Amino acid sequence: MKRTLNFKVVWKRFLSASLAALMLASSAIITPASVSASSGSGYEVEIIESESNGFTHPGVGVTKSVLENMRTQVLAKKEPWYSYYQAMTVSSAASKSVTSSHASSSDPAKPASYAFNSQGINSKFIQDGLKAYTQTLMYVVTGEEVYRKNAMDIIRIWSQMDPDQYAYFNDAHIHTGIPLNRMVTAAEILRSASYQDVSLAWTEEDTANFTNHLINPVIETFQHDNNHFMNQHLYRFSVQWQAIFLQTIEKDTMKL
Repeated sequence: MKRTLNFKVVWKRFLSASLAALMLASSAIITPASVSASSGSGYEVEIIESESNGFTHPGVGVTKSVLENMRTQVLAKKEPWYSYYQAMTVSSAASKSVTSSHASSSDPAKPASYAFNSQGINSKFIQDGLKAYTQTLMYVVTGEEVYRKNAMDIIRIWSQMDPDQYAYFNDAHIHTGIPLNRMVTAAEILRSASYQDVSLAWTEEDTANFTNHLINPVIETFQHDNNHFMNQHLYRFSVQWQAIFLQTIEKDTMKL
């Protein structure tokens, strides 16, 4: 029993420290890229790599080469990238007028609740995780800064959550992983992407707030436990990637 407890504590500390380190590893301020010809706004987003302790940013979720190749193939209307992009653009999460599902009605820059303690709050987290990631990808492809603003607004709302008001709810360990992954991936891209409006720059304060008010509390409260049956909180990740893989195979097979 003592051995299990010690392992659990060490494992929790290691994972929490590792994920926080990924966000905090580099504090370099991203500088604006020069405007160049591109589809959409006429502004081409530059993905700026940075390294710290052997880790290259962006690297949480996607890399610079993956993002740039995706954009190149989309703009060239090459398959399967273009079809997937077209499908994404008709999603409500890709709308230029998208707003956070968790924004306060009295002050849209604030969260509707500072507590993360129910499936109701988590449903908003799921919606906003997809919105933030989609808006970020739209920004990379089009260069239209409204997408960056929308994604930054969403992330900054969730970065104000109160760590002391997190509480486990039914099946939280299963349903919080994917939206956190999407939101962290969006933040990692935005942190490494150029901008024009300085108010939309990713700052050290953004990193600290995002890490301390969302990443660490979600992991510590909902994810870190060695008692989940068969690591079932990883199930949705495996199903999601299987679905993506099978869809890609199906598309490529139909072209043969």
